[in-house]
Amino acid sequence: MRNLLKDVPLGKQPEFLGELMKHYVDKQGLGGIPKPDLDALIIYLYTKYSGKSFDAFELGQIFMLKESRVKSLYETGLIKYSGITEGQAWIDILEKLRTTKFELESYERAQVKFKFENPALYKYMQKRLRAIGGTAPFSSTYETVTITLSTLFELLDHIFDASQTQFASGEMDTIHELMGPVIKQLGKSLGKKKLRELRGDKGLKTKAGAAIAAAANLAGIGGFITALLDSV
Repeated sequence: MRNLLKDVPLGKQPEFLGELMKHYVDKQGLGGIPKPDLDALIIYLYTKYSGKSFDAFELGQIFMLKESRVKSLYETGLIKYSGITEGQAWIDILEKLRTTKFELESYERAQVKFKFENPALYKYMQKRLRAIGGTAPFSSTYETVTITLSTLFELLDHIFDASQTQFASGEMDTIHELMGPVIKQLGKSLGKKKLRELRGDKGLKTKAGAAIAAAANLAGIGGFITALLDSV
């Protein structure tokens, strides 16, 4: 068994141990946390302070647990011990989307798939999808989200707008800064050739082309979409 503390940077080790003791001893007294909650706390804190991206397979190897168990424990830890706000959750989601690869299934279906390894954050996406009347199935087996382009753009525009009144000001600024890179990453994933086809006369008649054209008129992210189309 590896020394888990060595995976935590030296400067972060006091914070790691301090937060562990706060929840394990200070709040409820020694032994006051049920074992499943203690397991969840350790996995959550390890992920937080090691600085590594959430990877259920790797964590399963480290803690000798099934991936499904790791995901369940991490979600419990995030809910019970993180104190994460919805705004911060969306910052984490957008940080991931700015580097992920979007795969367009077809022009007519206008669906994209992307990796979404952290199921604990999916509930924040699901909440906002419900607010706009949209859906985006999440596969825990393949760790992917499938969503139509029109719903994706509507969701991003909704978050861009919601951040101005429903999230903290610092979170709003960060979300606004991340939105452009997310749109650029989508464009990079599709490729300039495909984008040129989608904005052409034939492409505009497809669901994918129509979705991109409509997104350019959205009040929040429309400017980013226009800039993306102008770049090709």
